[in-house]
Amino acid sequence: MSTSLPVAASQPPSDRVYFPGLNGIRALAAFSVLIAHTYEFKWRMGIVLPPDYPRFLFTGLHAVIIFFVLSGFLITYLLLVEIHKTGTVSVPKFYLRRALRIWPVYYVTVFFGLIVIPLIVQASGFTGVFVPEQINGIQWVLYLLLAPNAVGFFGTPSSITAQLWSIGIEEQFYIIWPVLSKIFARRMLVALIGVIAFKVFIMNYQQTIVVDNNLPLWYRNFIAFVNNLRFENMAVGGLGAYILFHRHWLLKLIYHPLVEKLALLGVAYIALFFDHWDDPRVNILLTIPFIIFIMNVCSNPRSTLKLENRLFNWLGQISYGIYMYHLGIVYLVMLFFTFVDLSNWNGWVFNILLHLIVIGLTLAVSEASRRWFEGPFLRLKSRFTIVKSGLSVKEDPPQPAAADANLPVQFNK
Repeated sequence: MSTSLPVAASQPPSDRVYFPGLNGIRALAAFSVLIAHTYEFKWRMGIVLPPDYPRFLFTGLHAVIIFFVLSGFLITYLLLVEIHKTGTVSVPKFYLRRALRIWPVYYVTVFFGLIVIPLIVQASGFTGVFVPEQINGIQWVLYLLLAPNAVGFFGTPSSITAQLWSIGIEEQFYIIWPVLSKIFARRMLVALIGVIAFKVFIMNYQQTIVVDNNLPLWYRNFIAFVNNLRFENMAVGGLGAYILFHRHWLLKLIYHPLVEKLALLGVAYIALFFDHWDDPRVNILLTIPFIIFIMNVCSNPRSTLKLENRLFNWLGQISYGIYMYHLGIVYLVMLFFTFVDLSNWNGWVFNILLHLIVIGLTLAVSEASRRWFEGPFLRLKSRFTIVKSGLSVKEDPPQPAAADANLPVQFNK
């Protein structure tokens, strides 16, 4: 028995995968992190805007969870298409593609955050709250080995490179996921559920051992490190990709107007009102409205929210640069303001000027990076690409193959 329903995603054998609206989600998440970190540095300076801004974007943590879910969704969908086309996963090519996309900007951020900016602060003679934290040898090694999410176990991490913890988690996920996808090429659902089940077990286990002084500290720290990995968030994104790729019957439920609108309301509530400490057990619950939201935006032609336009496509294309470069820019801008007497400044004037400078500089640096630094690496990356995704720099969005509302898709049991 089957049911017909229109979808916007193209059929799996396509040579290119393009999901309308994903760039818009990336743009919203990147700007959320930028605004959140700007406020964090304002707090460090003791600056409070009267009255405080109402929230209109996600907190930095929620935005990063969206990035994790979106990453798991897109990477898993591309792997499913690769398996469909070739029968397997080319793990070496996957690693090369990820390295060429992630590493250049990552190491530039490390270089500027841990060497250049501290030298600028030292040359300025500033000795206040914005003096960068000292990094020890073990921490340096961890940054260089793309494990910044472990730096905090060996001392205070640098506040200038605080955003890198999520890049470390994604890189560690990228190490294991293509291997698991190759092993479970015909049983991807088993691998996805297995990752989630393992992380749920670790979440519960970590709670029982964290206060057990009979266990060695290194072991408790290791379990805490594993507990802080967000593989479950990315695996939930992968489940969404599996459901969409196989046109599972659950897709009909996800596309239902009531479910779609409830997910949208849930995401809006999380963005505007929901606050909580960084608890993996709570975060995994947040991934449910997030993945329903993502799937409807990018593959349901009847979705309430449309995020496909030229502005969002451009911002989405430079969202990695926005995420990576913004913290150093915020740091330098706020450092500059520490040399300015703010006592006579009107709060609104200062905050509007601050955000205009931070956003303008971040966009300019991110666009320059995409054009003149990342471009050669991305062109090299295309040589190892089996299934293309997204758009080239000067390319207009293609129309999804099934955007016609009259085109039915069969839902499997």
